[in-house]
Amino acid sequence: RATAIAQAVQERQVLSLALTGRLRAFGTGDGGALYVLGAGAPPPTYTSAAHDAGASARFGLLTLRSTGAISLDTRSGNTAEPDKGWSPWRAAQPRGAALGGAQRLTPRCPPGRYFQYRLRWPGASQAIVREVRLHFTASNQTPIIKELVVGEIGSGKTPVQKPSWLAGQSTAAPTEVKISWKAEDPDGDALVYRLWFRALGDVTWRRLGDDPVLTATQAKWKTDSLADGWYEVRLDASDESSNGAGRLQKSEKISPPVLVDHGKPEVVGLRVAYPMVSGLARDRFSRITGVAYSLDGKLWRQVDPLDGVWDEEAERFDFRISPAPRPGGHTLLLRVFDEAGNARIVKQAFRVP
Repeated sequence: RATAIAQAVQERQVLSLALTGRLRAFGTGDGGALYVLGAGAPPPTYTSAAHDAGASARFGLLTLRSTGAISLDTRSGNTAEPDKGWSPWRAAQPRGAALGGAQRLTPRCPPGRYFQYRLRWPGASQAIVREVRLHFTASNQTPIIKELVVGEIGSGKTPVQKPSWLAGQSTAAPTEVKISWKAEDPDGDALVYRLWFRALGDVTWRRLGDDPVLTATQAKWKTDSLADGWYEVRLDASDESSNGAGRLQKSEKISPPVLVDHGKPEVVGLRVAYPMVSGLARDRFSRITGVAYSLDGKLWRQVDPLDGVWDEEAERFDFRISPAPRPGGHTLLLRVFDEAGNARIVKQAFRVP
């Protein structure tokens, strides 16, 4: 129940066969042609498909298992369809016998992404080819870092988590910043990571965290010992665990500037002239995001900035205490927040006539 191709032609219809006499031939339609078989026919050949190594590759030994005499040629190139840029066909060089009676040959073609071989049966050879196997090493490809997110930059929020400032009790920004990333390797190699940071404008990178090498895709950055200011975070991705020193590849990605701000905002020129309160809220690095007040430690109420938008590091406020308290002594609590999540509470006593 085996089949084989004896002759391949362009026409789609074989209409007549004459295979028993001295002249062996067959005729075709669509279009009409007569093909004579036998003496003078070229030796049979087989040309493989263009095999893809996935990347530019160096080709090693070929192993050929066959019975009888046969020739093997090879060529290589960098396009899926062979064209003028491919190397010419060259006969593979014999290298002796392998285990099991197979032949070893060296392909004589330059490195490339695609490889093709051709088998030629000389004369009246009845050789049967069982296997053609090629050994190769593809060039190691560079890891790809697709995303690096420090804090909540990726979600459009501030780099450091901001508390719910009216209801929150915290008066300091978080001292840990979450860092996460996405990376992939075109070869499927396992990746390891290293994190670094530096103050914006510095030339020296410092290691981030206690672990010199990471295999996870997230980490926490403790910022409580850092001076306030703008920083950059760098991620290195390497495939060193899957490749030798001469073949490993690595890539890096630097984050946008990230603000580290643990300094609390301040209130300057606070003036309570009942029923009006005014002053200036300011911070060295972060935008002022809110002011709230409480009368005698009761309900906190939000205050609007004088210009209507919390958009600067210094914002003036001017508001009326409401509802009107009873006559006598009272305490005004004022809470000021910055974008990093720091808050300062100031207290001032006043009297209602």
